[in-house]
Amino acid sequence: MLLAEDARGKARGASRAYFFAGHYRESITEAERAFVLDPNLDSTRGVEGRAYLVLGDFPAAVRTCESGPMNWNNFTCLAVAQHKLGNERAAQEALDTLRQDSGDSAAYQYSLIYAQWGNLPLALDWLEKAHRLSDPGILWMRSDRLMDPIRNQPRFAAIEQALDLPN
Repeated sequence: MLLAEDARGKARGASRAYFFAGHYRESITEAERAFVLDPNLDSTRGVEGRAYLVLGDFPAAVRTCESGPMNWNNFTCLAVAQHKLGNERAAQEALDTLRQDSGDSAAYQYSLIYAQWGNLPLALDWLEKAHRLSDPGILWMRSDRLMDPIRNQPRFAAIEQALDLPN
């Protein structure tokens, strides 16, 4: 059992590392491996779904994020993917569920969602709130491709500078 837990943890960690390094296909492969080892593994499906989002495969993102245990990562993925597919009601429902479940602790995720929805002012408002609240997700803002719509905004640059993230 210990070996299975170790393999599961390695696959989960590798999936996240590949995602934030920009290796999305490898991230998906490792997430699938982790899910096979433990279908109840928290947030693995959400990371896999976010990789599909970056790759532009929105139907696959929806399928992936609707499976497995539902959590903040899955609802973030669903809000973006459903919006990209034109399913505004389903996108809003995912965002509403995320808000109900997470409150302001998902400030970074709200920023990401609004950035992907094209609401740049609201995305930046939430990013500033994530910074004020020390939301741990904000540490990924430099490498998270889903934040690209606001990346060139002065408010984004100001937050990035204030965080003094390593290069």
